[in-house]
Amino acid sequence: MHFFDHPHSEYRIVGHAFKYGDTTREIRLRFLNPHQRIYSVPDDAHTFKAKVANDEAYVGEFPANIDGGDIVVKSADLTSLAPDEYRMEILEEY
Repeated sequence: MHFFDHPHSEYRIVGHAFKYGDTTREIRLRFLNPHQRIYSVPDDAHTFKAKVANDEAYVGEFPANIDGGDIVVKSADLTSLAPDEYRMEILEEY
């Protein structure tokens, strides 16, 4: 399972390649405010979701949580995904 880094530097991914079936890791995302060049702190009163797609289609929505300044998606929540390369989009609801 591999999540591509976005070509723009508005965010940083810590750990972007994961072994299929790995349930012990986390995908940690941190978003950069491009005007101030500082990381934005997500509002923990908001709800976040990770939407995932491969090259062919949207494949699912997974929980995302806040931990300090990071948005965290647990690899254990992604075990239903087949080995492939995926793209992830984080949605914020408030």
